[in-house]
Amino acid sequence: MYNILVVDDATFMRNIIKKILHEHRYKVVAEAATGREAVVQYKAFKPNLVLMDITMPDQTGTDAVKEILEYDSAAKVVMCSAMGLKAMVIQAIANGAKGFIVKPFDKNMVIETVANLIGVPPQDAEQPEAVEGSEEAPAPSDQASENQGEDNESSKDMSSLERRLRHQLKV
Repeated sequence: MYNILVVDDATFMRNIIKKILHEHRYKVVAEAATGREAVVQYKAFKPNLVLMDITMPDQTGTDAVKEILEYDSAAKVVMCSAMGLKAMVIQAIANGAKGFIVKPFDKNMVIETVANLIGVPPQDAEQPEAVEGSEEAPAPSDQASENQGEDNESSKDMSSLERRLRHQLKV
């Protein structure tokens, strides 16, 4: 009931998300490193939710969202994006994504977004197995290297966009 597919070309980012989800009793049923892999994994596992990076090799997250929704119009996909990709976020929402989470990840925002879309596992739910590699996942401060060079203006623009889209999507 709380199965999630995590899609990101960076292993360390997948590990960070898996750790956050695991701590809140969500189960990651599959992972993918490309948009094409995401579509294949979605069809194989039919998760309740997909958390997907936008910029990936071989097929972008925005294209993968479109393909997943053609396969299953009820699919719930949330895009994960670094600040500065405003146009791509808007395109992903236009393609049917239900929301987005800005990188670097804020644990509370991830859980709030997931819970709003698929619910909260009961407290007595079985804890999923430990996440392989999560012990080596970098601390949140280490994630900043992915966003080096982003200026404050881009950050403000993305925060404003995030608020407007969340209000419109009621996420």
